[in-house]
Amino acid sequence: MVALLLFAVSTELDQERDPYPKLPTPAYEFASGTSGRWCDAGDSAWMRGTEAFLVGPHFAASVKCRFVGESVPAVVSGQALALEDEPPAAMGNEFVLTQFAVATFEPPDDAAEPIDVLVRVGEREFPLDEVPGEGDWIAVVAPLDEQAALWIEEDGRAQGLDLRTGDRIDDAAAYYEGIPRWTGQQLAPLEYEVDIDYGPYGWWISCESGPVRVFRDPWIDGLGWAPEGSVFLRVTFGWCKRWEDAGLTWELDPDRAVEVEGAEKPVSWEATENTWDGVDVVAVYAIPEDASGADIGITPHGELTDEHGDPVEILDELETTEMRAEF
Repeated sequence: MVALLLFAVSTELDQERDPYPKLPTPAYEFASGTSGRWCDAGDSAWMRGTEAFLVGPHFAASVKCRFVGESVPAVVSGQALALEDEPPAAMGNEFVLTQFAVATFEPPDDAAEPIDVLVRVGEREFPLDEVPGEGDWIAVVAPLDEQAALWIEEDGRAQGLDLRTGDRIDDAAAYYEGIPRWTGQQLAPLEYEVDIDYGPYGWWISCESGPVRVFRDPWIDGLGWAPEGSVFLRVTFGWCKRWEDAGLTWELDPDRAVEVEGAEKPVSWEATENTWDGVDVVAVYAIPEDASGADIGITPHGELTDEHGDPVEILDELETTEMRAEF
């Protein structure tokens, strides 16, 4: 009877035991999805408010929660059902689990080129359909000695985020200098009046336009990314250009009309005809990316000509309108 009892107990235990025990989760297993939040403010996994974010011309990604360890925590598997009952990582590997949050700002969605997103573990790559947003998560089993990182590329410039540490990799520093990613401000108006040598009695002409506006941009449509170590400064203003009644035209010299601290000649200069016989000027300069401001001087150097294209002499010394942009 003792033997029969032991046999019965042994049979019952065998029935409860999983006949197909799960093997450890191997390296490079990857999954992604969307779920309820994994952590709250104050938890050790909470990453909001840290430097664990990436931004670009038309994207933003911010980490909310991060877990790194040999197994999937219950708080994660309880929300992300795809990770439920996932076996521990194989020896020499660990789970790297990341959930993303709403970005701190809404980037424009008019990107001309696709934004490429992928997770790279060592030499292995796992493409994503879009930039992760609120509630999206990424889970990957990574060897202990290999980096696991999110990479986002736009217009040929890729920025990375280490998913274990939250550190940025090869980032576009101009977005992370403590300066707003988009800085626009209104400065002084332009007002000019000069005497000219024109006609038998002498003439004077004047030009008044609205305020000069400046914008700080790490990236500009049509120009792409600012050169390494610099950021673009757009200077915009109106200029009269034509005095139709007198047949006069005043063309500004792009290389001398505007001076910007920390920059040489403009990277770009556009003068677009407007409806009041003038032009709207957009001059772009490259200044140091860590500059907290820039002095700007506008002096209407250029050539004044009559209706026949002959030069007209300006009798007064040209004055400089000085202003400063602060970021």
